[in-house]
Amino acid sequence: MRTATTTAAMPSIENPARHAQRASAFARIGGIAIASLVPAVFWSVLIGLASLWLDHPLTPGTIAIVGGAIALFLFTICAPLMLIRQSGAEPDSEVDARGINSNT
Repeated sequence: MRTATTTAAMPSIENPARHAQRASAFARIGGIAIASLVPAVFWSVLIGLASLWLDHPLTPGTIAIVGGAIALFLFTICAPLMLIRQSGAEPDSEVDARGINSNT
């Protein structure tokens, strides 16, 4: 009896996962920007503190150039990787729990 109850409930649980909406282009660009800016700020602060610790402080312009270069590098690498991952995320057919095509 438990198996029948569990089996009947499974389609209602799986439907939201199958029909998840894709993020808008604005949300994807925002995510890529955050994914590139946060590490760039972190490493810029770390480089600035390390230069102070070594008694060779860097100018704010130099730290800004380093941070900008890190952010630009991450933006140019993250964007294509995210687009590739999203284009390959759609499966051609649905597979059930046993790994067999459910259409057959």
